[in-house]
Amino acid sequence: MTNVFEKFPVLETERLQLRKIDFSDENQIFTYLSDTEVMKYYGLEPATSLEDVRSEISWYQSIFENKTGIRWGITLKGKDEVIGSVGFLNVVHQHKRADVGYELHRSFWGQGIAGEALVAILQYGFEHMNLERIQALIEPPNTASTKLVKKYGFTNEGLLRNYEFSLGKFDDLYMFSLLKEEFYNKSKSKFYVASSFKNVEAVRYVSHQLKEKGYVHTYDWTQNSRASTFEDLREIGLKEKEAVMEADFFIALLPGGKGTHVEIGIALALGKTVYLYSPNGEVDNLETTSTFYHVPEAVKVEGSLDELVDYVFNEKLVRLIS
Repeated sequence: MTNVFEKFPVLETERLQLRKIDFSDENQIFTYLSDTEVMKYYGLEPATSLEDVRSEISWYQSIFENKTGIRWGITLKGKDEVIGSVGFLNVVHQHKRADVGYELHRSFWGQGIAGEALVAILQYGFEHMNLERIQALIEPPNTASTKLVKKYGFTNEGLLRNYEFSLGKFDDLYMFSLLKEEFYNKSKSKFYVASSFKNVEAVRYVSHQLKEKGYVHTYDWTQNSRASTFEDLREIGLKEKEAVMEADFFIALLPGGKGTHVEIGIALALGKTVYLYSPNGEVDNLETTSTFYHVPEAVKVEGSLDELVDYVFNEKLVRLIS
């Protein structure tokens, strides 16, 4: 675990970049650390000066240097303004345990940003810090935070009475926790990837990346030779139909052939979530699009294959443990 503290890790999600916070960020951070609503359950008085903010940034830096925590600044991709922070504190290396904490500028509440940032660091904590347990201590009146961690699979283990003394009073705290096994069990669902033979290498790459993240591929049709008889077609068709039916979610790498579109129809009819990867804009081109591309269950994804895999991982994690 200690190797992760040698160089500050930068994380990216679909919309966010999580980076190191520096003193040059103090003015941006002051805008939300001085907000009484943001600080309501933070355990500190709202900041009244930049000196208060510098003290907080110094703490962020000290926990990283002492290998007891990591605090990321939350920024929107393409913008470098810090709109909140998220991270680990009270890391206990011996027991592979850490607490999680976060706060967000009020202007960005209700947009799924806190959840997106939280998923990113949960994955980092379990995969790269080798944590076994991540826990969150939350004041009972903080229903928004309680709702957030429960959405992402945390279990309420009970109430710690008069557990923390802050702002001149003792506070009760709920103890929430998420174990590594629970995190990965939630993401180990089954998938199927449909496409044409000319996209075989792309299908294999996506399949490999998803299996590396713990997903199960129901059937790898890329191992087949092209069918030369009707019996071959029948046998392959039965296997592909069963694989689509068995999958928890379905990915189509466009452009696809007739078989791909039949499989999309089967998946939609069975109520599967269908991810349509369209790097060349086939989905939104009237000459190449399909009615099924635009139903609510079809999720359109652009970008690189790696971005497709990351999108599916983060989106499916939300779906499976919410």
